[in-house]
Order: sequence, then C-alpha cells, then structure tokens
Amino acid sequence: MRESVSHARSEVRRWLGDDHPAVDDVVLAASELMTNAIRHSDARPYDLIGVTLSVTEEMVYLEVRDPGSAFSGPHIRQEPAAEDGRGLLIVREISQDWGVREHGRGLGRTVWCAIRSALPLPNRSPDEWTGTALADCSAGADLPEVSG
Repeated sequence: MRESVSHARSEVRRWLGDDHPAVDDVVLAASELMTNAIRHSDARPYDLIGVTLSVTEEMVYLEVRDPGSAFSGPHIRQEPAAEDGRGLLIVREISQDWGVREHGRGLGRTVWCAIRSALPLPNRSPDEWTGTALADCSAGADLPEVSG
C-alpha cells in the first residue's frame, strides 16, 4: 500500500509537470491525503482509492476518494505533542480551503483541497493538467494512465 502513495505523488507530479508553480504543494497534499485514505479508511487490499486533479488558472483542486470508515471521519489532531497524525494540518496550511464529502453509508468519502497557483505557463494549457486515476491499495500497484 505504501507504494500507492509514492505512485500517486509521481502521477500528480507528471500530470502537473515540474514547471507548474504549485507542483510541490500539490504533491505534498496528494501524499498526505493518500496516506490518510489508506491508513484511516476501511480500505482493504485491492480496494481502489481515486485521485482527481483539476486545474484552473488560479487554483489546483485535488480530491482523494476512499471507501470511508464506519468509525471516524477526517479531522485535524489537536494534540500539539503528537508525533504523527499531522497530515490534515499540513493540508490545511498549504491550501486555500479543504473539506470532506461523505457519499453515504458504504459509498465512501472524498477529501479535497484547493491550492492556489500562479497563472499557467504559456507552453501548457490547463486541460493538460487535469486527470483522474484510481489507485489500487495492494502493494506495488500501478495507477492507470490519466484520462481527462
């Protein structure tokens, strides 16, 4: 499953390109949201976690959809001395906004964030920065090619 996080980071970087002004923040947010989806949802091996990226001239929108959890929802930890569990705190700090959409019992949830970007570089259009993929939670899984 950890390979899925690494692969999601690589795909987001590939979708945006190293020349996109917000690429590092978006890759960091993707890493944190994917890690949370794997660790804190009811995802089992071979369940799919969806990653969607949409880009406008002003913002990059990142969504991670997972199976959800019957026991808890995403939240920012309040323990200042905690050694882990700071993923959503990081996402909150680098994003203009973030949130959670619950899709109903057994239908999963989507955690999303919006990260401000500068105007796109002239050699790429926002259409080239938009993609959707599903990540297999099993070890060593590959994300399919981007469609979008």
